[in-house]
Amino acid sequence: MESNKHTSPRSAFNGMPLVDGHSQGTAFIYRDILSREIEIRELDATEIAPEWERLRSALEQVGQDVTRMRNLLGAKIGERQAAIFDAYGSILTDDNLLRNLEEELHKRRLNAEKIVKNVMNEWEGRFRTSAGAAQKEWANDIHDMSMRILRALAGKENNVLADIPESTVLFTPRLLLSDTVHFVKRQPCAIVTQEGGPLSHAALLARSLQVPLITGVDFNAVRHNHGQEVVVDGSRGTVIFNPLEREKKACRELSNAYKRSTHIMLEHSAREAAVLHEHDYSVYANVSSADDIRNAVTYDCDGIGLFRTESLYMQYKSMPGEQEIYEQLYAALAPVKDKEITLRLADLGDDKVLPYLDIGAEHNSALGLRGIRFLLHFRDILKAQLSVFLRLAQHYKVSILIPMVTAPWDVGQTRSLCDELMREMRDDGVEITRKPPLGAMIETPAAVWGIEMLLPSVDFVSIGTNDLIQYMTAANRESLEVWEYYTYGAGLVLNALTPLIAQVKRTQKQCTICGELGGDYSYTNQLIQSGLKKFSVEPPLIPIIKERISRVIDTGESGNRKA
Repeated sequence: MESNKHTSPRSAFNGMPLVDGHSQGTAFIYRDILSREIEIRELDATEIAPEWERLRSALEQVGQDVTRMRNLLGAKIGERQAAIFDAYGSILTDDNLLRNLEEELHKRRLNAEKIVKNVMNEWEGRFRTSAGAAQKEWANDIHDMSMRILRALAGKENNVLADIPESTVLFTPRLLLSDTVHFVKRQPCAIVTQEGGPLSHAALLARSLQVPLITGVDFNAVRHNHGQEVVVDGSRGTVIFNPLEREKKACRELSNAYKRSTHIMLEHSAREAAVLHEHDYSVYANVSSADDIRNAVTYDCDGIGLFRTESLYMQYKSMPGEQEIYEQLYAALAPVKDKEITLRLADLGDDKVLPYLDIGAEHNSALGLRGIRFLLHFRDILKAQLSVFLRLAQHYKVSILIPMVTAPWDVGQTRSLCDELMREMRDDGVEITRKPPLGAMIETPAAVWGIEMLLPSVDFVSIGTNDLIQYMTAANRESLEVWEYYTYGAGLVLNALTPLIAQVKRTQKQCTICGELGGDYSYTNQLIQSGLKKFSVEPPLIPIIKERISRVIDTGESGNRKA
């Protein structure tokens, strides 16, 4: 029987794997400032006004910190992830919250720290008990802001995460946005949380950094293991403290094998590119920033299958000008100048809200103004985007993708506006020689079953499976509580896509899949059997999907290996 040399006993925990990978290191148990006791100090009447000014000063400092964090994270992993910080500015300037804080200070006559903890806890609880996953994510944002305000009041600028040692496995109840900015200096080798869904902030960040992530592990059960040796299996969702020698060896071998396989797949995809193209297969990249594009080129993308442009708007405090957007995109697209590029009109609405644009409150924004509905309602934004895309199309191989298409008039109105803008631009002396193809993003059940009516009005289609599964199963894709329903919906969507792909193929128009289902290699063969030949995935997945396609080609696309 194998012996364990560690003085502490071996212990193992299981959670839900969110980001694949294998790591070993030292456990770092992270408790935020809200977990500690707050000093309570009563104020007399003369101290209330100065205390309010102290609190306002702390809020202002936090606002400056948020801007700095956003810039740091944007430089590290791209604008798409950094744009999530924009919601924090809305919290800090919320009139209702500020009024609530001031009223509580006058009513309770307690120090600012206690007022902040009481009020913010109440706001956090209000959102956390809501049924919606988006509201629960807002609760995490409020919790995050609470910590930063308390830290500012205490005069503490540093976060302990800024100085984590190398080979740290981070354990925390939840990973908040302001925690992640400290990874710019040194990132953990793995992350284990108690809360967070597959599409939470933490999951998106971990995928971008390619760090294994496991969620659903009881924090109270592991919080005494600080400093202990630990191995993490992100593929199975297992965490082992004080592992046996054979378990550490297995972890190292799996980690090295993953690195080797990625390198081999990159070499293989480069060698097999001609074969894939000969059979008319392409693997494009999903991107949101210039950094994403450079990463996509490194992974040998065939082009950009989806450029999410909403992050360009969410990074500003006021509506950006047309020229600002044009210059950003023109510079970002330079590395793929000779490749096909699909620019999606900004998919705004629902949880992607512009803080400087008042759209009013909707009972369920996921079923209201979102995507092309939002843009047709705010036509000035749509016109500005189309003008930018038309100008870019004179320099790059640009196609325009319409988000959240439901009915033919979504495409018809967009095309009419595009034609109108082309005429106006020509009248103004702008040289317009190329009219970019106009496509529909298929991500609503209505678009799937109404595809026959949509096809005459579009030049191509792109299938967005993330929202399509969500709408088909009535299961929020960010919610861990209903994730089994969302997973169940993948099979339903695949069955629905087979006739859809066949219909598109009969019209000889291009059909691409750009949702996460396309990047899940366990479905690659089934998608190819459905007739799909164009995939668009996150950059690190490009060589994996190319390798899977190559296997299918090698078996003659019928399951029978070639002689």
